[in-house]
Amino acid sequence: MNEHLLIFSLDFPPSIGGIARLTASLAEGMLVNYDKVTVICQKTAGKNEYKLDGVEIIALSSKRIIFEIEVLRYLKQLKKRKNIDVICGLWHPEVLLARIAGFRKI
Repeated sequence: MNEHLLIFSLDFPPSIGGIARLTASLAEGMLVNYDKVTVICQKTAGKNEYKLDGVEIIALSSKRIIFEIEVLRYLKQLKKRKNIDVICGLWHPEVLLARIAGFRKI
């Protein structure tokens, strides 16, 4: 089994769009392949917090530029980056931020 999967997407429940639902399904489905699954997403203003059994959800600022700064801080503090697989919802800003933070298995 692989050590850690990090799913990085601006769209995640409680948002109701297709990418949000796809990201949640992906996170839940990957629990069988990884020891740990973490999702980084934006807080959704006015909505209840979303929970997914077995998945750590890191919901950061709903304000875009603050979110990007918080993501970089979070990613840079992670240890053993070479053991973390990353799946991104979009090229910009997700992949760009992950690359800046030093991740290569994206």
